[in-house]
Amino acid sequence: LANRGQTSHRIARLTPGINYAFIVGSSASRYAAPTWSDWASLTLAAAPGTTSCPTTPPPPPDNRATPIPTPTPTPVTGMDYDSDDNGLIEISNLAQLDAIRYDMDGNGVPSRHDNAQTKYGQAYPNASTNMGCPYAGCTGYELVTDLDFDTNGNGAADDGDAYWNDSEGWQPIYPLEARGYRATLEGNGHTIANLFVHQTNTDIPYGVGLFAVIGRGASIRNLRLTNPDIFAVGSLGDAGALDGPGNAGALAGTNNGTVTAVIIVSGRVIAHTEPTFAGGLVGLNSTGGRILASASSAAVTGYYGAGGLAGHNGGTIIACYATGDVTAGQYAGGLVGSINEGSITTSYATGHVRHVQADSSAPGNPLRFQGLEGPPQLGGLVGYTSRRTAANYWDAHDSYWDIETSRVSVSVVGVGKTTEELQASTGYTGIYKLWNVPLFPANQTPDDPWDFGTDSQYPVLKYGGLNVAAQRP
Repeated sequence: LANRGQTSHRIARLTPGINYAFIVGSSASRYAAPTWSDWASLTLAAAPGTTSCPTTPPPPPDNRATPIPTPTPTPVTGMDYDSDDNGLIEISNLAQLDAIRYDMDGNGVPSRHDNAQTKYGQAYPNASTNMGCPYAGCTGYELVTDLDFDTNGNGAADDGDAYWNDSEGWQPIYPLEARGYRATLEGNGHTIANLFVHQTNTDIPYGVGLFAVIGRGASIRNLRLTNPDIFAVGSLGDAGALDGPGNAGALAGTNNGTVTAVIIVSGRVIAHTEPTFAGGLVGLNSTGGRILASASSAAVTGYYGAGGLAGHNGGTIIACYATGDVTAGQYAGGLVGSINEGSITTSYATGHVRHVQADSSAPGNPLRFQGLEGPPQLGGLVGYTSRRTAANYWDAHDSYWDIETSRVSVSVVGVGKTTEELQASTGYTGIYKLWNVPLFPANQTPDDPWDFGTDSQYPVLKYGGLNVAAQRP
């Protein structure tokens, strides 16, 4: 209450019988720091037969200087799904991972589509107010344990697994519109094992993987996917093209957000649809998408375009590597299948890159390549670009591929090196002298993302506490 220049103040509409607490502050000027009195309490009594305040207030109580006790908070009822109060809802089982699809904003409020609220409530029963998140609200999800899609533990994807779904496996977390998942998924270094996706459903046009689409503003970080099996198969449409479920990657079909410190270990990604892209991590890293300090060793096969990390890059890739073999009918690259814009910085690839002949339907070949136009484009790092003047559209800095293991001597971008050259340095020296880079634009301090091991090992990632030993066979 401001009462400048006076020594008293009238407060109206106080209720008789209520205990009020007062503290008074005063200062010599509007800019001076105030001094405060002790707390005082006052209970007004009504005159007999009335509800008005008495004309003469009662004498002040004897405990004027006694602080008012802190009220006891009302006990929280229901389950607290944010026990560490970091604003991230905890995922401790596959049903809760599946529930993300009903809350693409990550605020703990399921959408109103279909029976989303019922299904979300089944995964998070008896949730407390605001899911237990702090007053500011929930901002996403976090894994608090490892998860395994091989729920019957027999080492194979079959009808004994909880997410078999009549052989289609996991249904990618996809939106009802193209914006995708737009919140945080914090892996906390945990592993999602044996993800199985076998999609032919054209009702999922945005992509195939753990996510169909990672949306703008999303952050997926500190996560391992081991032995993923991603299979996107199209059907011959009316125009002769292969209609199918879109781009394919172990983490996501399409990335518009930021992916940091995510490692794909072994497994495979196959996309037999046209024209789409297959990548070990993501199928398409679109304009605005960022992939930082991440890697894949999954084998990748694409009808159209395929890359060890991303099938196509239109965004930013910094401090990444891919070691899986790459096969494509049109465009294949050890790290990226094709690039028309965006950038690749301080990254490398070592996988065998090859082309499969058109119309191949040999037994055991998962693809039949038909109707592809033009010669195949292969690259040890990047397979193809349609831009005639590359520097006007995209950049690549200090990025390499192994000319021996890839069996490819050319690339749209990057510099080919021998295995010995790639393994020679044990620190930020030689060809790696510029590899200690900041990963985020706002941070100009180098993030020291790499561990170089010995002079007989390739560099691997250590950023964010990534397990170095697990990345080296």
